[in-house]
Amino acid sequence: MLDLARVWLYFKVTVLSRRTFEVGPIQNQMFLVNTFFLLLVLGIQIQRKGIYARPSSDIRRSCPSTGIPQGSQRGVNVRHDNKPVFKIDVGGIQKHGYESGQQYEVNVLAQDPNTQFGDVLLWLQTESDRCKVGKLGATKGLYLQPENCPHMVFKDTKPAAHKFTFKWTAPACGCILIRARVESADKSVYFMEDEDVVNGYLTKRICPQEGSVTLKQMSKQEKYKLLCEVTDGATADDVARRTYVQTRRKVDFSKMPWIEQEAWILVFDQRIFEVQQCCKMIPSEQENCLSDVRRHRIDKFCAYGESIVPFTDKRRDFMIKRQDECCWRLGEGRYQCFSSGSMMDGTGRHVDAIENMDESDPINDLEDFRTEIGYKLVQSKNDMDDDLQNNRMILTKNEPKNDDNIHSVGKMADKKEIPHDESFSQNKTDDYNELKDDESNENENVDESENLPKEEKQTNNKHKNDLDETTVKLVTSPSRQKKDDITTSTSTFTTETSKVLKRKFQRTKTKLECCDLGKKYGIGYIHGDAWDMCENEAHVTAKQYKAGKRRCKNFFMRCCIEHSKRTIVDVDDDSDDNEDDTEIDELDETKQIVNENENNEKAITNDNDEKVTDDEGDEDSDDIDDNSRRRRKNKNNRKRRRRNKNKKSRSEKSRKRI
Repeated sequence: MLDLARVWLYFKVTVLSRRTFEVGPIQNQMFLVNTFFLLLVLGIQIQRKGIYARPSSDIRRSCPSTGIPQGSQRGVNVRHDNKPVFKIDVGGIQKHGYESGQQYEVNVLAQDPNTQFGDVLLWLQTESDRCKVGKLGATKGLYLQPENCPHMVFKDTKPAAHKFTFKWTAPACGCILIRARVESADKSVYFMEDEDVVNGYLTKRICPQEGSVTLKQMSKQEKYKLLCEVTDGATADDVARRTYVQTRRKVDFSKMPWIEQEAWILVFDQRIFEVQQCCKMIPSEQENCLSDVRRHRIDKFCAYGESIVPFTDKRRDFMIKRQDECCWRLGEGRYQCFSSGSMMDGTGRHVDAIENMDESDPINDLEDFRTEIGYKLVQSKNDMDDDLQNNRMILTKNEPKNDDNIHSVGKMADKKEIPHDESFSQNKTDDYNELKDDESNENENVDESENLPKEEKQTNNKHKNDLDETTVKLVTSPSRQKKDDITTSTSTFTTETSKVLKRKFQRTKTKLECCDLGKKYGIGYIHGDAWDMCENEAHVTAKQYKAGKRRCKNFFMRCCIEHSKRTIVDVDDDSDDNEDDTEIDELDETKQIVNENENNEKAITNDNDEKVTDDEGDEDSDDIDDNSRRRRKNKNNRKRRRRNKNKKSRSEKSRKRI
């Protein structure tokens, strides 16, 4: 177009000049020669660019065409046995997705190592207008990138090769198409794929990872808020036609009958509508509303089965299994059954941030809004970077320029102890004496400041104002402060350092971990005496900790015994079958022991009285029987006392253990 404009301008000027001035035959001949020469140059330019070359899809017209050049042939890339001549190799990122900001290698290579190629053109296309394509490596000597064309790059090495590597930095969001046009070694044949091909040998479609560490670290309330943001303004028709939405469910939307397509779109429209109705509520009611949406989905699944939009491939088995186990329940028992065992160990690669296998949970709908999530995360990251940049500018503006008058906060943080004078270690009397000395020397300090030059006075006042604006209060000795600053300095030293906070956090973490382990052991593994079992396991668990073994053992024992299956100890010694209260049983037990002792003493005295009143004639004959009877009674009494004593000790020991 530029050359054509130049020809037209030259022709116009020449014609006007001929009309204005009188020309001779020699000038007419020169005009014809110049016109012929310009037309010849224009024809050469048109032939070199190619009349039938496909124009670039980029709005910048200066970028080269990505089609087959004029006068060249298009080769057949796939030949025998469905093996390509040339292909693109992107490694595992096509399967697992790319991570924003990471650099990857894109290899263009020949299937046969003996086959070589000449030039290679690599260009990128994005599926979303709000997301960029990333950055291509443009190292001189290896790559040639046209001006104002960051989405394409040429191979800039002359010798032919069978493999060439490009560098690509992934964008923040959106799916990317990587396309390549390969030139044969003799520069006569070009290999490329059509525009409608999405995944081929010379075209690769790469999408971002289904989730990120940032999304995984969000709380449940933050995920609800993100769900409200990504569904706001989303259309069901757009969501239903997305490739990754269909891939996750193993369906092809384009091959469905039109009535199924309409039903598919209506289901997504209903899901977006339900979420948006909950998002219109206040934040404290949103979670309850979304929980009701989950209950409604579960009831619908139990009543009618799987909807027209099937479950995702990784959750289908779980949901079908829960259908047999949970749908026969009623009320909250059904919903709790679906949520039991639904958590899985994540790798940070999935969008299901709570890693929930329950397909009915609305949070799992975030997987269908991958593009919006990436855009939101990038937008929040940019806002955070802007805030940090503004904070740096403010801190730089308020930072004093004289480093001799203040101590650096970073240097103080690196030291083990906060630097302070020895006056803090003295008693209150010494501090009071120092204050009196400061008051007495105050006039001297004022006189010295008056003797300073005018410039030094201004700089000192400026530094003082800057220090007042800063939020960090530096600690100095009381000898250099007034009475009002003593309280601030003392409170600064009484604040807990980061080491103390870290130590407290470690203690709390040890308590929680050991208590959790004790609770699990007490619930699942205790059968019998809980005290001995928990004590043995507490010793084993506490050995794993280098510090806080005693603390871990105590909390393990406490939580283990509280949640263990306790054995029922019968402390009722009554003759009836009914179980009495503990206090009544203890009173009955003590009364029974006292009565038995009194009866034994009465029995002994009665035996003695009977012995005295017996007939003298029978004394010799019955002496042996009386002695044996007495010994037998004494023996029985001793056994009874021992048995009662053992019962009492066992009951007390069991109560102490409980």
